[in-house]
Amino acid sequence: MISTSAISLKSQIARMLWLGNAVTGAFIVLLGTGTAFGMFSYDSQLSPLIARFGVVLAVTGTALAVFSLWRFRSISAAR
Repeated sequence: MISTSAISLKSQIARMLWLGNAVTGAFIVLLGTGTAFGMFSYDSQLSPLIARFGVVLAVTGTALAVFSLWRFRSISAAR
């Protein structure tokens, strides 16, 4: 009885962490998109570099969010 509730608790904690990771990835996507379109500041010399950095942030955040949601779904389906 104790081991099944411990497994369930571990599963719930893992699900919560993966969901939090997905939310963090979504915020990184928003930050990267805003940076790519120059919404925060404008500097004519750094603009191309900042735009590329924003695209990298957006792609990385998307990959993180998708992977985290996939892990969250696989843990939820195992129940």
